Amino acid sequence: MKQIKVVLLAAVMFLALAALHPIIAADASAPNFTLKDMDGNKVKLSKVLEDHELVMIDFWFLGCKPCVEYMEYFDGLEEKFGERGFKIFAINTDSSQKAGKAKPFIRGRKWAFTVLLDPTGEVRKRYQVKAEPTTFLINKDRKIVYRHQGYKKGVEKEVEKAIDENLPE
Repeated sequence: MKQIKVVLLAAVMFLALAALHPIIAADASAPNFTLKDMDGNKVKLSKVLEDHELVMIDFWFLGCKPCVEYMEYFDGLEEKFGERGFKIFAINTDSSQKAGKAKPFIRGRKWAFTVLLDPTGEVRKRYQVKAEPTTFLINKDRKIVYRHQGYKKGVEKEVEKAIDENLPE
């Protein structure tokens, strides 16, 4: 019985570590979605991809300190890669009840990228997000070319490399 517990514990630890490791989801199709931005404007992924080569979406919520720290890094990415067709959407997954707190927080940050609202969690579910932050890079053909779950310092270089490799020169 003790051996079974040890094996189960090892399996759980392995799965937990695997969940934190970046997963490359090559050729997976990105579900289309339409969400509202902070001003109530509708944003549709397929429409955005008509004008952009690569879109990054990142799922986050207000109480997630690693999410906010990670998003601080995003702020310069659109400026750096925008001319090559790069766009960022940070998708806030706070419920409608918490949106009242999220909106002033977001506006106070003055981030250059667009924040979309997913108060029902519908898009989060369609992308099978298990924890925030989770980041996806989606190319013009709506293929997921990169996926990363979690945040710790140093992942920025990996994300930037994936962006650079998936944009035309």
